[in-house]
Amino acid sequence: MSRASLSCGALIVLFTIASPAVFAQSDAFYRAYYLEHEKQEYAAAARLYSQVIDQGPAELHAKAAAGLAACREEVASQDFARLMRPETIAYIELSRPGKQLARLAEKLGLLRGQDTADGSVGISPSLLEGLLGIRGVAIGISGFDAMRQVPRGILIAHPGDVDVIRGLIESALPVAARPVDAIRGYATYAIEQEVTVYVTLTSRLVLVSPQRTTIEETIGRMSGQVSESLADVPELSKSLARRGDGLIYFGLNFQRLLPLVQPLIAMAAQREPELAMVLATCDLQSLESVSGNIGVGDEGLTIDVDLELKDGHRNLVYNFFRMPAIDDETLRCVPHGVAGFITGSLNERRPAAAGSEAAAASTVSFMDIGRELFGNVVGVAAYATKTEGELIGGEALPGMALVFTVNDPQKSEALWTQFLGIAAAANSGAANLDGVPVEFNGVAARRFDLPEGISMYLARSGRTFILSPSQQAIGQSVAALRGGQSVLSDAAFRAGLDDLGDGATFAAFVHPRRCLEIARPHMSDRERRELDPFLGMLESTVASLKVIHSNEILRFSGLLSGIPRVGPLLDELVQREVHGRRNAGRPPAESSRPEF
Repeated sequence: MSRASLSCGALIVLFTIASPAVFAQSDAFYRAYYLEHEKQEYAAAARLYSQVIDQGPAELHAKAAAGLAACREEVASQDFARLMRPETIAYIELSRPGKQLARLAEKLGLLRGQDTADGSVGISPSLLEGLLGIRGVAIGISGFDAMRQVPRGILIAHPGDVDVIRGLIESALPVAARPVDAIRGYATYAIEQEVTVYVTLTSRLVLVSPQRTTIEETIGRMSGQVSESLADVPELSKSLARRGDGLIYFGLNFQRLLPLVQPLIAMAAQREPELAMVLATCDLQSLESVSGNIGVGDEGLTIDVDLELKDGHRNLVYNFFRMPAIDDETLRCVPHGVAGFITGSLNERRPAAAGSEAAAASTVSFMDIGRELFGNVVGVAAYATKTEGELIGGEALPGMALVFTVNDPQKSEALWTQFLGIAAAANSGAANLDGVPVEFNGVAARRFDLPEGISMYLARSGRTFILSPSQQAIGQSVAALRGGQSVLSDAAFRAGLDDLGDGATFAAFVHPRRCLEIARPHMSDRERRELDPFLGMLESTVASLKVIHSNEILRFSGLLSGIPRVGPLLDELVQREVHGRRNAGRPPAESSRPEF
């Protein structure tokens, strides 16, 4: 057998043995590509790309290396805060705007179907498919460069899968900027105006900063060479963990900010002694951060703003305004179906004293006014409800009522009776300060006739008082108090009431449709006709605001639940306008007559 025959045979044997491995690595490359671009499973794709680089054919190495770099960047940029310096003072993040827009458009009824071609108004899914690819933008400010008069910080932008945006950036940079030395192997440009700004393009990100070193550190965190980041800072770590998948997050680290502004504050305090006293009571060193979230979730549009203080702080201003948690017993007096209500607590509830119901009427002194507010009243709620047939001065009387629960009902009854009695006596000149005993719908109350023809009723049930010009509103509160349905069982307010037990000290709820129904009797016929189309879409819409005041966190939490579906109404208005314009160009029919 010739040497050539032996060589050919050997090659055939080697090809037969090696080809399965070559095909396997090629298959691994395509699976990695699929995981990266279709499934967005970047960690799994990165492992396959590494395998191809180590064992795959040479012609795939460059593509696999590029895919590996991109996947590592995607994994690193899942949390922009992990790319920011730990010294960051102020941080703001816009995250996945397409996803949030899709949620909002769906809730508003503005999302068109894929096959919709009837001219209806709405947001095209094709537009959202592009926006859904945008990962977001983050800005971190870590200080101020006094020499150059510019802030220290960085802007990180992730165009995501929207290749057009990245293409525009890559095309515009060579025109608007000049190329400079690459940063860690990535193309970098300098935009030179009053201040030089550097722009670096990585496999996935756009990094913008006045400082080259900041971009270098960011790439180091992205590659794992630098570990410490903003996400590890104690002052903001808790709020960063709570941000979820909201649209906008912002955070300000007071502990990083105070050293920069402390000299200015000290100089101002030397000139103004009153300011020094205020600063002492505020205990600025106890402030950790202020942060916030805005987003569209399953419940609706939410906004939360948090002020966080150190454990064991001695901030007198913060503690001075802290109130007890909202009292459930007060809410049980707010009837089911109200249009809106506000509630808060003034004092802690104490156990009822034995035999208090049979105690004699209390006398009232000047000091009882302060004790009523700062020691006796537990919870307060004011609400508006719809009433039928009650008139004042010929106009429909809205069902407004004030409900409050107390610890000492005898003292409260004597105090409020005398106050209302004095007001009634000043109006009528009568010497009776106790009001007129009345009874309606099985409710015993006292009536006080005030100016402008208004009669105010005061009813009591145990430790609960109800003050209102509407007999129906009082009757509804008493019915709820006696076991009927209250606002606590009202499905419209459920989304906002579920977490009131987390230390909420104040809450306000408004149901727009119910409010409009209360206002309807006071409207003209034209106003009612204009209002009618909006009532249906506001069926479940509720706006709420809660204040949660715990030992270390003051939170303002807003929620718009039951976002109105404006899409159908907007579509109808547009179609009506289009139809009107088309008809405007047609000649009138012969039988038509002008109307006067």
